[in-house]
Amino acid sequence: MTLETNIRKILKEETQDIDMGVLNFLRRRYEVKEVRIGDETDENPILLKVIEFKGTDYSFTTFRSKKEMTQKIYNMLQDYAVIQLGEYNPNVFNADEQKVVRAIRVFLNEILK
Repeated sequence: MTLETNIRKILKEETQDIDMGVLNFLRRRYEVKEVRIGDETDENPILLKVIEFKGTDYSFTTFRSKKEMTQKIYNMLQDYAVIQLGEYNPNVFNADEQKVVRAIRVFLNEILK
């Protein structure tokens, strides 16, 4: 990608309409824990991040793909009545649903840095 393409992409992401209520809900309730996989004597253990949401039984690891994480967070928001948009279908364009998905992706980009 060229510098010009990167600048356009960044500007597009920053000017897209997102659901701030959903984004703030997610920001207030997440907690990141690191899990060390391997023996205590391992010099290079596998470190896995586990993202948990306070007050819910939802959690996921960074081992999942972003698409799976997005789907899981969307389902959590549906289950706890934060949003009421119906089943998520990435192939159907629904403006309200796309705002929620963009908010989830912004949240994931923030915590996965």
